[in-house]
Amino acid sequence: MALSFALCLAAPGEGRADDDASTGALVATGLALAVPSYWLGLTVHEGSHALAAKAFGAEVTELRLWPGRHPRTNTFFFGWVSYRGNLSKGEKTVFFLAPKIADLVLLSTFVTLQATGTLPDNDYAALTIAVFATGSWVDFSKDIIAFRPANDVMRVHAMYGNDTELDRLPWRLLHAGVSAAAGYFIVREYADIFDSSDAEQTAGVSLPRTFMLPLWDARF
Repeated sequence: MALSFALCLAAPGEGRADDDASTGALVATGLALAVPSYWLGLTVHEGSHALAAKAFGAEVTELRLWPGRHPRTNTFFFGWVSYRGNLSKGEKTVFFLAPKIADLVLLSTFVTLQATGTLPDNDYAALTIAVFATGSWVDFSKDIIAFRPANDVMRVHAMYGNDTELDRLPWRLLHAGVSAAAGYFIVREYADIFDSSDAEQTAGVSLPRTFMLPLWDARF
């Protein structure tokens, strides 16, 4: 993986009324959630490919949820799905973009809950949801700068004749815009969680919200 960019936000605001966790405990919890978040994200990613293939009548011959090199192409992937059957162009499009559709559903739900203030007040519960939402955001956003022909989004571009970066630019900008919008709400939720912790440790002093979310260029 390679670090591709960081999303930053700094704005004043009030923390949660429910100050129930220290910063150190929250950081430790977030780190502990990283591995299960990764595997859940990988399962959703590859599982959505498999569900799309089956929905269009194809036979799923392999659903791999661990890293390796694809036996046909010798290309490294974190997981993959193989199927047998003839899919139309439109069906292949849905198959390749199924993880992005799943990510959008999950992110839209998170954004709605965050924007309406209906996420849990408990810091640990809110952090757990935010970490898993971050995993969906990374999976959705990582292909903004994808260039490998084997990449799912690049395959869709190839199917529709978007062979140059100029052809792909409007779609990359749309992709980036949606990613930035979802990222804003994720960062805002982390700010709320950690402002709550900071307020507890500083006897109610409200601190600036400043966060950075790394986007990792992973290959799925």
